[in-house]
Amino acid sequence: MEKFLDFYYFSVPVSLAGFIAAFLTLAVFSFLYKDNPIYKFAEYLFIGVATGYYTVKEFNDSIMPNLILHVGKAFDGWRIVEPWYLVRLGAGIMGIMMLLHMVPKLSWLARWPLALMIGAFAGLKLIGKAEADLVAQVQDTIVPGGKPIIHEAMLMPEIQWLLILKALILFVGVLGVLIYFFFSFEHKGPLKGMAKIGIITLMITFGASFGFTVMGRVSLLIGRVQDLIEYAGTKYFHGTFISFAFILIFLF
Repeated sequence: MEKFLDFYYFSVPVSLAGFIAAFLTLAVFSFLYKDNPIYKFAEYLFIGVATGYYTVKEFNDSIMPNLILHVGKAFDGWRIVEPWYLVRLGAGIMGIMMLLHMVPKLSWLARWPLALMIGAFAGLKLIGKAEADLVAQVQDTIVPGGKPIIHEAMLMPEIQWLLILKALILFVGVLGVLIYFFFSFEHKGPLKGMAKIGIITLMITFGASFGFTVMGRVSLLIGRVQDLIEYAGTKYFHGTFISFAFILIFLF
């Protein structure tokens, strides 16, 4: 009896979870053939579960400790003893105002907290982003790696030509991109050539970024395929095969 209970409580739930995972994975993949109700079911299920989970998580991790419990410290029974704790009621009111965006007649009230939030965030992050990204990027463009090329060449004389070439390509590429987005003068003559170099630099950058993104997505796909192979075993009641057959029958 104990062995049966161990099998039930530790094997059946895991096997059922694998079966469901295989079905939902194949349901999402079915969109590659055409849009269908099975895909819609998986999509809405994911959105619903994720929305419910993160709503509860944000309430417990943010609203409860930072608003409700914090404001509660201002009261001793029904008497206000620490009025400074009530300041965060303003944040709660603005949060409610943002929800009024769903009420057409009161949607204009949602613009006030949204404008305040965007303005405050922009002001707080502007200096930090400028120092961390803009200044650092300009510095690396002028002095790659934060060190003069001559200094690096002295440390590694065998590749000094490569370092100089790297700095030259970086400088010309950045200059070309800046000229490409400089519209005060018509792009003709030398400016036209530099603008073309800027376009090539942008395309190389976008291509490398896209390739890196695709590599990440392909690695995720490989992981899901490996899971589907595992879920095809008897441990998971051949969930992959049964789910695949069910989806095929439903689609055709």
